[in-house]
Parts: sequence; C-alpha cells; structure tokens
Amino acid sequence: MVYRGDQRVWKKFFRQARKRLKSQEITLSLTELAQYDGKAGRRAYVAVDNVIYDVTEEATWEGATHFRLLAGRDLTEPFGRCHSGRRDILEGLPRVGRLS
Repeated sequence: MVYRGDQRVWKKFFRQARKRLKSQEITLSLTELAQYDGKAGRRAYVAVDNVIYDVTEEATWEGATHFRLLAGRDLTEPFGRCHSGRRDILEGLPRVGRLS
C-alpha cells in the first residue's frame, strides 16, 4: 500500500535522479549514434526529436530491433507515424543525451 506521503518522497527522489542524469547526458552526431546499434554487446540507443534514449533493456527492442526499426538511428519520422507523437511512450526509457 502506498501512502500519499510516500508518493511525494518518490516524486522527489525521481526528480533529483533525473537532474543528476541530465548533468551526465552526452551529445552524439548521427555517425556516433550509429555505433550504438546493440550488436556485439554494445548498448542500443535511438533518437527521437533530437533526444537519445537507451532501449538496450527494453523488452520491445529485443535484438536491437522494433518492428523492423533498427537501433543506432534517428527514428523521429517513424515514431511520429507509428505513435502519433505520443511522448508518454518514451517517458519510461532512460534518456542518454541529445543529437548534435
């Protein structure tokens, strides 16, 4: 059972964690992003609207692919077509950085 007081504590914890992660964000070019293709033990990153997300541990990205989309790429256009720009889909993914 979660109490309202506990929710505030968790919200504060996650807000602080997001701030720490933002300070550690990286900036990658499209060429550099391509190296994060999820192959040979590498992390699997994708970019949407110039924000880079880590999909390595995401079950729907097993094998660094998702419905014929490949990790290591800017997927802004396919994301917009498939998900009608629903940003809430991305909220659970670790944010790694930005495209340069």
